[in-house]
Amino acid sequence: MIRMVKTLSPNAFRTLTAFADALAVPVAVFVSLYLHAPGSAWLSFLQTNVSILPALMLAVATVSICLPSLAGTYFSLTGNSTGRHLILSCFVTVLNALGLAVFGSHAPFGVYAVFAMAYFIQCNLSHVVLNALKPVKNPVQVDALDGASKENEWSADATPHLLGRNGVAPRMEGARSYADRVVFISGAGGSIGSELSRQVLACRPRKIILFELSEPALYQVHQSIDRAAVGTNIEVVPVLGSITDERKVQKTLCDYSVQVVLHAAAYKHVPLVELNPLEGLRNNVVGTQVLVSQSVAAGVERFVLISSDKAVRPINVMGASKRFCELVVQDVSRRFAGQSLPVFSIVRFGNVLGSSGSVLPLFRDQVRRGGPVTVTHPDVSRFFMTVQEAVHLVLHAGSIARGGEVFVLDMGKPVKIETLARRVVQGAGLSVRDEENPTGDIELKFIGLRRGEKLREELTLTSKRAATSHSRICRAIEAGLSEFEVAAALRAMRRALANEDEDDARANACKWVAGTGDVLESVARASKTKRDSGCAVSLSNRTKRSTSIGAGCP
Repeated sequence: MIRMVKTLSPNAFRTLTAFADALAVPVAVFVSLYLHAPGSAWLSFLQTNVSILPALMLAVATVSICLPSLAGTYFSLTGNSTGRHLILSCFVTVLNALGLAVFGSHAPFGVYAVFAMAYFIQCNLSHVVLNALKPVKNPVQVDALDGASKENEWSADATPHLLGRNGVAPRMEGARSYADRVVFISGAGGSIGSELSRQVLACRPRKIILFELSEPALYQVHQSIDRAAVGTNIEVVPVLGSITDERKVQKTLCDYSVQVVLHAAAYKHVPLVELNPLEGLRNNVVGTQVLVSQSVAAGVERFVLISSDKAVRPINVMGASKRFCELVVQDVSRRFAGQSLPVFSIVRFGNVLGSSGSVLPLFRDQVRRGGPVTVTHPDVSRFFMTVQEAVHLVLHAGSIARGGEVFVLDMGKPVKIETLARRVVQGAGLSVRDEENPTGDIELKFIGLRRGEKLREELTLTSKRAATSHSRICRAIEAGLSEFEVAAALRAMRRALANEDEDDARANACKWVAGTGDVLESVARASKTKRDSGCAVSLSNRTKRSTSIGAGCP
């Protein structure tokens, strides 16, 4: 029996649990009769109930299967059986009472109360047993044969094992902000963008515009979302283009009358952007400025920028570019302060499990090849979330925005990368080879921090935070640049990019991200003579702000 249950598919297991719910009906009937049916009336009452039991059990099984979709996303996504059984117990009690009334039999109220309680307890007990027999998929298990990636490999199920905390319950209270809207998703083929597309689809928008630079990525996400939209009236439109192409962005926003923009497109891989600073700054900063300005011109209702914890006191070009993007969005938001529309907001969070550029796919591949698993530094740590958690909170933050907010997601405590690496190895059923265990399976090797990397990341520029209606979302209290400073910064950035001047582009990005117009002459000269010095900006004590703009790019 146990072996049979463990081989069941998810749909077969769901059907089995529905029949377990149905079988709880006769148990509840007999318990209620035993406790309440007096004397000779016991047999008549039993005969009446037995006559309607098959129909009642069939109704319960049918409703049990359909109830998750009927009750909305809460029960279906969280698997909350207690709430479902509470509804079912009321349902079967009413049906039983109606059946008895049809057969002309009556019972005291106490019979129905005990019937409902017995059914509720029996259902929960049967589900506890079935869930104990249900096989649990190891989210980091390595396929020894081909190593093929598993769908949803880094899902919320991986959170307790890898991060040492529970995941965020995906309740979509803010779905009304996206329902029956035309939603534009930039970078739709990326890790965040594709999950945004999936979760937005569940909010029942009128149309989803998938905007993506990469043809293979756009093809893949379009196929996935288009299949999921079958049977609905939701139109899925794939658009191949770059957010730096002003005419393309303008035409797309206007032609489809876009109402909500979710801006996830960005170059995010720190070492690659460090080696290609002009393309990183052009795509991230200029692309954001283009999308923001054209969104305003097109009359967009909401605009949500997906930002990064690397934007906080950045020491690399990628982080500086993302902070620059935040400043651009904050600036345009201030211009519309006091107006109901458009609503611009920023959502900042840390690393996403299994995303492109994440350490987890790298660790998995290294384990598959027999090691070593490479970690940059024993003390390096990062904030992590699953992509499902992050996107769920991003959408909720966007729905509660009133304009100008920098929302920060509660990602729990930072996780040491060494600890994460060890958990991935152990999750594959292997052991780490180190000084304490010289006969282990996989070696853990420290290779040193890469260029532009920090030991620890931060989520806010100051300690000032304000609570929101969601316990896992807070609002950072941070200052920005003036409208004049943002305009000057963008002009200087465009000039440096037009001249293909890496040093000028780096220095300009760091200068304004630091929140001051003063860059020491010696640092500027050093940046001109040594390209590999990176963002080497030092702030003078005379002009350094005590506000939250940040300490700039050292």
